[in-house]
Order: sequence, then structure tokens, then C-alpha cells
Amino acid sequence: MNSPEQRAIRRQRNTSIGVHVWLPFMALAVVWHCFAPFACAGDIEKVLLEDRRSFSDSRPTEFPDAVGYIGNCYNFWQIEIDEKAFAAEKRPAPEKLHVSIPELKDICMDSVLREVLPQAQAVYEIRGNKIVVVPNTDNGRRQPFPPITEAQIKAMKKLRDRLLKTGVEAEVDVRDREIKSTIRQLLEDDNVAFVIDEKGIGKKALERIITIPKGSYTLDSMLKLLLDEVGAIYEVRPDYIRIIPATKS
Repeated sequence: MNSPEQRAIRRQRNTSIGVHVWLPFMALAVVWHCFAPFACAGDIEKVLLEDRRSFSDSRPTEFPDAVGYIGNCYNFWQIEIDEKAFAAEKRPAPEKLHVSIPELKDICMDSVLREVLPQAQAVYEIRGNKIVVVPNTDNGRRQPFPPITEAQIKAMKKLRDRLLKTGVEAEVDVRDREIKSTIRQLLEDDNVAFVIDEKGIGKKALERIITIPKGSYTLDSMLKLLLDEVGAIYEVRPDYIRIIPATKS
């Protein structure tokens, strides 16, 4: 029979062996804890900036439903609304807010969020492996979207150059053309995604009939010709253009 001292030694040895067996797994857990967020952040950036989807113009819908729908479209379900942050800023509850997703083709998730969230006076931020929607103020101070990346800046330059260099020929005077439908045809023919601020510009203004004089144009100069008629301009975004009033009321 083993003495109490021998049994104590055996237990001590067994415990020691158990620790040695688990040490490698503990080390792996620490490494995962330290580096997993970086991997997830890379995945989030890919979803935000690289994956492309198209959207049809939608009717106003509850804000949480729109946010969830956008996430589902990109197969990314770690997107949520920080309801406590909205309450802290004395904002309406998110489910009481309504937004619309504009018609956009071949667009990244970041661009869709930058179009939809401002309708609810919101922005997004990245927390670990999640995209979290928050109010556009924090303790009354303006809360901006994340800064655009170098890749997005290059994409904006590429799109701007394309608008300046792509030729459009009007071989004869183009008469009796509605401004909105002409803008749509012009941009869709060259696969340029766009959003028109119809509310800001005015539906009746966009339905105005004009004549386009015969001549050689670029996409940029033709757009400016059309937009001057309704007091509008366009802004270049990384993968689309926004058509907005020249001056905000």
C-alpha cells in the first residue's frame, strides 16, 4: 500500500502532467485572442470594400429592417444597431425611423451604408468583428463615418478620369428629351452607378424637357449641360456618382 506521502507525490505529478498537456492549448488560445480581431477586421474590410451587389429602388422601410437586409445581401450578419447609443443621444428608437435603399448597381457595402445611414442621422463604426450603427453625434459632437481608404481614393480618381475622357457624340440636335431619363440613359450606357437626390432637386425639374445641341461631348460635359438646367451638380464617390442640388437649402 502506498503511504500518504507517495499518494501526494503521485497526485502532484499527475497535476504537473496535466498542466504540461494543456499549456500548448492555452498558448494557442492567447495567440487567437490577440490576433483573431485583426483577421476579422480584414474580413470586414473585404466585405465593406470589395464585395459587390446591386439594389433596386426601395420604398421606405423600418431602419433596423433595412440594416439587416443590407447585411444579408453581403452575407454578413455581424451588423447591429447600438440602441443604447441612440437613447443616450435622445434620438427616436431605431424601429421608429424609416429609410430607403436607393437603386445602385455593382456597389460595395460601404457605399450603400453611406447612402442609407444618413437618412436616420447615423454612421457606422467597426468594433472587433462587428459593424455597429451609431448616431452621427456622440455627446452632441459630430460623429463621422470611417475615413475612406487609399484604395477608395484611387477608385474615385479613376472614375473621375473616366467621366472626363469618355466621349459622347450628338450627331444632330437631340430634341424633346426629359432630363432625368437622359441622365439615366447616359450613365447606364457606360455602366456608371449613380444616385439622384430627387427630393432635393425637385421631381418636376428633373422631368423638364430640353434640347441637347449637336456636338462632341464627354460624359462630364454632357452631365454638366443637363445638370445646369436643374441647378444640380454631381459628386464622385469611389464606385458611383451622387447627383445633388448645387446649393443646399
